Amino acid sequence: SSTGVKYVAFVSKSIPSPVRWSFFAFVFTIPFEDQELGFMSGSFAKLCGFLFFAAYFFYHNSLFSKRSLPHPSKPMWWFLGYLAVYTLNGIFIPRELLSSFLTRLLSLLQLNVVFWIASDLLQEGKMEKNVLLIFSLSSVILAAGAIFHLFGIELTEGHGRATAMGVNPGTLGVQMALAA
Repeated sequence: SSTGVKYVAFVSKSIPSPVRWSFFAFVFTIPFEDQELGFMSGSFAKLCGFLFFAAYFFYHNSLFSKRSLPHPSKPMWWFLGYLAVYTLNGIFIPRELLSSFLTRLLSLLQLNVVFWIASDLLQEGKMEKNVLLIFSLSSVILAAGAIFHLFGIELTEGHGRATAMGVNPGTLGVQMALAA
């Protein structure tokens, strides 16, 4: 007998496991970014970030997948506008400041790409909660390691304040405030 009830199925756009877990690893290592590894140049956070980007672009391209890169959101266009203005400002930079300008430009470009990708991934409700939990947990581990001298994390004096791993105290304060 017909009850008049209709069922509707929604196909969710799930995030591939390698992308999800590499993003979690990247977020977990952000508070430890200034920790240098002895066996390689750069930090573990940079390595995790590279692996995350590789996984994301592998799964979101037209050659290997039906997924395409997400359309930039409205806030993303504002960030791109800022990047364009900053880039045009480089025309008026003296030669001796060009190296510093290009370093900052590369950092801004990387931040724009991270924002673009993360804003797409964090559309999934569970994903955003997990990312916040993982970042908070890694910040607690860094703080506990610094206080109790765990995991080889030592306090160092810098700018009149003690910080973990010789990190800039302002940067560490911002990371801890974001995690709280």
